[in-house]
Amino acid sequence: MIDIRNARSDDDIAAVTGLAWEFVDQLGERYPERSENLDRYLKERRFEEMLANFRDHFYPPVGDPGVISLRMKLVGPGER
Repeated sequence: MIDIRNARSDDDIAAVTGLAWEFVDQLGERYPERSENLDRYLKERRFEEMLANFRDHFYPPVGDPGVISLRMKLVGPGER
């Protein structure tokens, strides 16, 4: 069963935040020679701060993130 919903619960926010960090990790693994650039970019964009204050930065009117779960498992980068 596929479930599409807005990320509202603490569990959803934790899952979305985890997926964001997983994506960053994948970038670091794929492009190790660019790790300094990635770190600088994330710091300049206040990535960690924004994820830590998810509701302030990603809820309306700024954004409205969604999550998709497949068979009750959150779908993330590279999963099908």
